[in-house]
Amino acid sequence: MRVRLAVAAFTLLWVAHACADFTPRNWRFRKAVEGPDQPGFYALQLDPQVLAGADLGLSDLRLIASDGSERPYELRTESAQQSVEPVTARLYNLSRVPDLGTRFELDLGTSEEMTSQITIDSSSADFRYQVTVEGSPEGRRWAILREGGAIFDFRGDVSARSMMVLVPQTNFRYLRVTIHDTGERPLKVTGATVAREVVRPARLLQLRPFETHIATDATRRATDVYVDLGLGRQPCSRAVVRFGDDNVRRQCEVSYRNDASAKWLPAGSGVIFRYHTTTFTGEQTVVEFGEVRARQVRVSVLNGDDVPLKVTGAKLYGIPRTIVFEWDPGQHVELYYGADGARWPQYDLSTFLRYEQVVPRTGLSLGPQQDNPDYRPPRKPWTEERPWLLWTAIALAVILVGAMIVRMMAKVGEGPPAGA
Repeated sequence: MRVRLAVAAFTLLWVAHACADFTPRNWRFRKAVEGPDQPGFYALQLDPQVLAGADLGLSDLRLIASDGSERPYELRTESAQQSVEPVTARLYNLSRVPDLGTRFELDLGTSEEMTSQITIDSSSADFRYQVTVEGSPEGRRWAILREGGAIFDFRGDVSARSMMVLVPQTNFRYLRVTIHDTGERPLKVTGATVAREVVRPARLLQLRPFETHIATDATRRATDVYVDLGLGRQPCSRAVVRFGDDNVRRQCEVSYRNDASAKWLPAGSGVIFRYHTTTFTGEQTVVEFGEVRARQVRVSVLNGDDVPLKVTGAKLYGIPRTIVFEWDPGQHVELYYGADGARWPQYDLSTFLRYEQVVPRTGLSLGPQQDNPDYRPPRKPWTEERPWLLWTAIALAVILVGAMIVRMMAKVGEGPPAGA
């Protein structure tokens, strides 16, 4: 009986500890989470109201089920993904060239995919060779892509092997690889694979403006596009300037703020241009900058002494925030946010998702924002609620110090006692 009581007490303490940080009266807002009937792991995108009402670092997000339990989640901010992917290649013309080495050619079958590395397969051991890689669009005229590449295999107390040769990004259909043996035993080539490095940028979400207006600043010699997003703390990292001019190039600056009475803070800068000439045709209308959390963004096109551009607007983009958690359609779940001083929650879920390589589904949404009826604004310190006490104390202290100074000066003015 005592053992059962101890286990029950421990369980209650554990649950209390898991939710110790969440007290309803400290959270100002909440939103119902709506979703499908299928359970599983889902990704819920945070909407502008949550981003504006939550802590700047989003440390105060809490998922609370109808039974009062706290649901663990993982907060995700998308980032660029870099990976290495194989490219199909056919090896042919494997041969030995006298006084040069072993040579083979690779047909990639297409000239559209960029390649950046070649890995040679071999059963040989204990060697070191220099490698030259050439490229060709049709397999006859060859251009050198890499000289002095090295492959090696060392056996002994410390073993090491490297069979990869890096080349500049290229889309040649044909590659020719020469392994220079310079009198050594030739390498036994059994095959080769080709790969490319792929960088997938983070997904950006276009921000919906609440209000946009354009103005010309003669003092700064700039055309400014003012974009008000309606709510503060919206993630923003890209601006796309719309203009109708041709054959122009201008410097562009981006600044931001969250309060209309605050100063503009710099976010970043870039160059926009558009050319249609006999030697070059192209345009750049995108300005990338370090992410800021803002309500108002100002995109300034610096005209210098040129005629101002015919700017018609600017689009803003930012990286969305999502939370991943296990959705149970049988439980009503609400997202609470807007708590001052809330600590970051620590859940085991992130490790589990990484080990299981869970791919979350989509389909969850947030309902309208509601004021939490249990919310109680934190009380100010007793001294802040009665600021007159501080000023009264300061005044009394000044009077007291003044009186002490007057008494000391009076004693000094009396001089030493008679007969001293």
